[in-house]
Amino acid sequence: MKLSKREYLKSIGIGTAATALAGCMGGGGDSGSSELQAASWASGEEQEIVTGLIQDFEDETGIAAIHENVPYDEYMNTLQVQFSGGEEPDVFYLADEESPGLMEQGALLDLEELRDDSEFALDDIWDPVLNTFVSDGSLYGVPKDYTTVGYFYNEEMFSNAGYDTFPETWADFRSALETINEQADVTYPAGIGARPRESLLQLVWSHGGRVLNEDETEAVIGSDEAIQGLERLVSLREDGLLGYWNDDLSAPDPMVGLGEGDVAVGWIGAWGTATLDADYSDMPINVADHVPVPDGGTSATILITTAWSASSATDREEDTLELLKYLTNDEGMWAWAQEGIALSARESHLEKEFYQENPRMANLVNLTEDARPRVFGRHSGEIMNRIMSEAEGALTGAQSAREAFESAEEIINNEILN
Repeated sequence: MKLSKREYLKSIGIGTAATALAGCMGGGGDSGSSELQAASWASGEEQEIVTGLIQDFEDETGIAAIHENVPYDEYMNTLQVQFSGGEEPDVFYLADEESPGLMEQGALLDLEELRDDSEFALDDIWDPVLNTFVSDGSLYGVPKDYTTVGYFYNEEMFSNAGYDTFPETWADFRSALETINEQADVTYPAGIGARPRESLLQLVWSHGGRVLNEDETEAVIGSDEAIQGLERLVSLREDGLLGYWNDDLSAPDPMVGLGEGDVAVGWIGAWGTATLDADYSDMPINVADHVPVPDGGTSATILITTAWSASSATDREEDTLELLKYLTNDEGMWAWAQEGIALSARESHLEKEFYQENPRMANLVNLTEDARPRVFGRHSGEIMNRIMSEAEGALTGAQSAREAFESAEEIINNEILN
């Protein structure tokens, strides 16, 4: 039986007693509101851009709108509370992994009519990015930006190891790490986090593995193909080719590790380019325009995206759609994409001079067609946490890769999906 929005939010721990906290915004469910309400977790320069776009929208259209910023760590809980009280904003940021639950419960405005707006040019948005917010043939969010996860690497170290271009196969990639480990002054040739969110899933996918079956009713992460993906990382770790950030490596993240020369390669998205440009511009760090593929495997990487979505309960649907379009049209999307912390979701923007001047960003865009979102139904967060917890056990030697993923599969099926 399908739950109402209020019942669904209560089922995930947001009770009606919490609705008193929701009154700070009051958009979708407040028929008396004189202003459109927009919410985001934008901070710093991005917050200034979002606020500026909303002010420009108000000036150009005469439609009153206000922006409410909520810190990222508090954002989703705040949004859930607002939905449970009927006080959600009209338009709001929605992260990819949080979208399935709200789509499933009918909480989001159907945006399919935007496909008929030739001026808005929805078909200019990369299909893998846009489809993250499609459910049962309907669109429920327009990406504001995205990133793929690529192999950021020290060109000089790889060249000295005999690779003037980044390795095409996993076997060559591993061979390059072995040579770099012998020749270069690195702590480890590669680095990852203890829970390798940026690297593991692409290896699972490239070996033909999946997290869930096609209809997302059953976990299949314990398959031989998925296990092979984890074994790739475990093998590097066991052979001293892969270190942990802030543990084996003094660097807290891949940008610092690459910038300080502690490692030769790390898995990073577009967020890392700003740090590298600002703090380590003298280091020969590039991004591969492909990912190394295992024998018999396929090219795959991770896609991370956030959309502007809208409440299905808004009583000002026409104005809400106009604001959402203003924030994600050609000019709106480029307003923050040009800041260099994320990729524009519009294919036509690849022709801009910005990408010629920022080859690392261009190479991340080149990975888009093989990119897949880390979204596995409305339990995405729980599923990812369980997989990463078990993977950490394999990487530390507490269990084998097979034990890790078979355990993850059992727990997901029996405790999360059941």
